[in-house]
Amino acid sequence: MTAHGDRYLRVLCILLLGYALMGKGFAYIGIAPFYVGELTMIWGVVVLFCSENWSRVLRTAWFWPLFALMLWGGIRTVPFLGTYGTDALHDAAMWIWGTFAVVLASLLAAEPRRLAYLEKKFRTFAVLLLILGPVSYCISIFADAYLPNAPWADVPFVLVKGGDLVVHLCGIFAFFVLLGGPQMAFVVPMMIVNLVLYFTGRASMVTFGSCSAIAAALRPQSALPWRLFPALVIGVTLMWVFNIQIQTTIHDPGRVVSADQIINNVQSIFSDSDNENLDGSREWRLLWWNTIADYTIHGNYFWKGKGFGINLADDDGFQVEADHSLRNPHNGHLTMLARGGVPMLVLWAVCQGTLGYGLIWSAWSARRRGDRHWLGFLAFLFIYWLAFLVNASFDVFLEGPVGGIWFWCVYGTGIGAVWIYRNYPEALRDERIAGGGQALHVQRKTRALELCGS
Repeated sequence: MTAHGDRYLRVLCILLLGYALMGKGFAYIGIAPFYVGELTMIWGVVVLFCSENWSRVLRTAWFWPLFALMLWGGIRTVPFLGTYGTDALHDAAMWIWGTFAVVLASLLAAEPRRLAYLEKKFRTFAVLLLILGPVSYCISIFADAYLPNAPWADVPFVLVKGGDLVVHLCGIFAFFVLLGGPQMAFVVPMMIVNLVLYFTGRASMVTFGSCSAIAAALRPQSALPWRLFPALVIGVTLMWVFNIQIQTTIHDPGRVVSADQIINNVQSIFSDSDNENLDGSREWRLLWWNTIADYTIHGNYFWKGKGFGINLADDDGFQVEADHSLRNPHNGHLTMLARGGVPMLVLWAVCQGTLGYGLIWSAWSARRRGDRHWLGFLAFLFIYWLAFLVNASFDVFLEGPVGGIWFWCVYGTGIGAVWIYRNYPEALRDERIAGGGQALHVQRKTRALELCGS
């Protein structure tokens, strides 16, 4: 059954690439409620149960917080299925997609050589996204009104968000800084093009600024930060000198790519800016977030929340879309609080803290042992995971498949990497072993015999 697991990982990589480059246009392939993401998740569960050693990592304590989170999510979803139907399942997908983490981590533990395969695939993904990401984004912001809708849904074929792409840029930046990448003559110009296009929102700037700073601090001798950051400053300066302005969307005339917009975004992070739209958006979000805190932490929804299925924007009185398409606050953590109460927020925090601690502890161990490649890989996973959480603090990101499935796959890879480093560190340390399943199989049998003998 090893071949089935390998085949599934290849399909999963294609799925994630589709989400990154096509966004919602790719996510809606299928027939409700079984879209391409849900079908891939179900197939993953079948492959998992048919694989050898599938329960290895599940016997550890790493997944207990996730299982508890999913159990409480189910308790707060089932009572609302009769009232809200598929809307309840749509909202509950935020925790249901945790199944991807279980499947991916289990498949990695069953065959540790797969971790090297995923590392190789991400390197390819990084180059593709640097080249094709701006193309997809420009199609979304310039041609969305002219692009035909996909036959399977009322959305364009390509519909991506700049904030989503910035999260992947954080992972790519960390990967190249910590593990090496292509020539600087390619990476630096392409990173600048991507960043200038996507830096139209505060969330994008906060996400990339914080995550790139961590990556640069972990490996200050890398040439990429020292070339990218000054070049980015020079690029923004030239935009200001020549007054370059690019309209980013035909639907929102207030959003443009310009030096003034970038400066206003930075200013609005720390204080009031000169842009009324930015300040108004921030005040609207803070007011909604305070309302959620009032009726959960300080109110009647402390233990249960409002459940999965109800439209929070309508019920809380913060709906801003004419078609009532906004359902959740622009903060994934507070979505957990509002729908599952304080218990779900606590379980969510413990769930993320477990992975964060595991990655930090393993990276520290790799540093002490001199496993430089493992150190770089674990640190890369930590920064990538953190980028998802930071962006989710300012946007409806983890609630949809484009961000949610990617997040749980990164989460599952992190759990799998921590387990592999503790049990089979040679899987990523030795290129020969990582590329040869037979050699790794011999290593595992030898280790098992040693453990039995002890």
